[in-house]
Amino acid sequence: IVPVEDESYMVAGIDRWPVGAADEIHEPRLERQLGVYRLCLPPAGRGAGDIPVVRFPKWASCPTCRRLAEHDFFCGKYENKCNRCDAKLVPSRFIAACKNGHVQDFPYFEWLHAGRERSTGVRHDMSIKTAGVSASLRDVVLGCSCGVPERTMDGAFAERALREIARCRGD
Repeated sequence: IVPVEDESYMVAGIDRWPVGAADEIHEPRLERQLGVYRLCLPPAGRGAGDIPVVRFPKWASCPTCRRLAEHDFFCGKYENKCNRCDAKLVPSRFIAACKNGHVQDFPYFEWLHAGRERSTGVRHDMSIKTAGVSASLRDVVLGCSCGVPERTMDGAFAERALREIARCRGD
C-alpha cells in the first residue's frame, strides 16, 4: 500500500503491467533459477506508461460527517472529497488478508450486521466514529441508518469473528 498525499494505492500485479517484447531482458541463469521463460523491465518512463496502481483500500470515511462507504459513494474516481461536506476523505485503516497474502477491504457491512438478514428496501448509510481518546479497536464505533445497534471494532480480527463474517458473506 502506497500513500500518495491524502489517498492510498496498491501497485497492481505484474500481470497488469504494460510490457512488450522490447521490454524483455534475458538472463538464462536467473530465468532457470526462478523457473520463468523471460524477465521484463518495469514500464516506468520510456513512453510505455507507468506501473499501474489501484485505489486501495476502496473504503473511506469522511472525518467531518462521519460517513463510511466505498470511495465511489463519495465522489468521482479522480476526486477525494466528500460530496456532502467537501472534506478530504480518509482511506480505511482496516483491511483483511488471508494466509496466502490475498487482501481485501475490511467487510464493514458484514461485521456490523453479523447474524442479521440483509434488509431490502432499507437504506444502509454507515458511519464510523471514535468514542475515546485511544486508538484501540474498542474506541472505533460503527453505526448504520437501518437501526442495527452500534458495534465497535473490538474483536473484529479474532478468528471466530472472521469466520462469522465469512458465513454471512456466503464464503
